Order: sequence, then C-alpha cells, then structure tokens
Amino acid sequence: MKGLTQLIETRRRGFKPAHVVIQDDDFDPLMPHWMQVEARDIPERTDLRAVVGCWVTVNGRDVEQVKRWATAAMAAGASTVIAAAFHRVGSRAEPSCFDVLRLHGEDLCTTT
Repeated sequence: MKGLTQLIETRRRGFKPAHVVIQDDDFDPLMPHWMQVEARDIPERTDLRAVVGCWVTVNGRDVEQVKRWATAAMAAGASTVIAAAFHRVGSRAEPSCFDVLRLHGEDLCTTT
C-alpha cells in the first residue's frame, strides 16, 4: 500500500493527521496522508493502526472493496469513516454516479 509507511512515520513522530484518505485508483495525485491500495493489498490483513483516532475517507471503484477497506479502517480504530464508490466515465470519475457508504461504529448504510 503506497503511503502507509509515510503515515506510520508521521504517527511515530507524534503527529496525528486530521484526515486520512485510502483510495484504490489514481483519482488525484497522491498527497500526504493519502494511501493508495495496490492489487496485492488485503484489507483484513493490512495493519491500519496508523489511522487510530483519524477521520478516514475511502474512495474507490469497487463497492465491495470500498466496504472492506472502510470496515478495516473502523476496526483499526478510525474515529469516523466515510466511503464512496465512484463509477468511471471515460478517464474520470463521474461525480453524479456514486454510492456513498457511511461507517460510524458498527452501522453501515448505503445511500444513493
């Protein structure tokens, strides 16, 4: 997972980012506190302790994968997780076509 090592180092230095992004595609340039999922990454096996207490956004194209990453972030101790699965239209994510998944505590609901 690209960006996870940098986030861990940030936390070891005593800093906690207010917002962490986990994404499965190159929607935007990789920024500080952004982690990019790679094909070999498995949500349930990835050590996400670096997101403890952080607000996390999960973005991706596959609804089931987005749900798995959101659930993993919440299980790791994220304070709030908001996730969105975007549908690709050509070379960009179409903002009018997405499923928003809110994960807070144990509740997961889909809103369109």
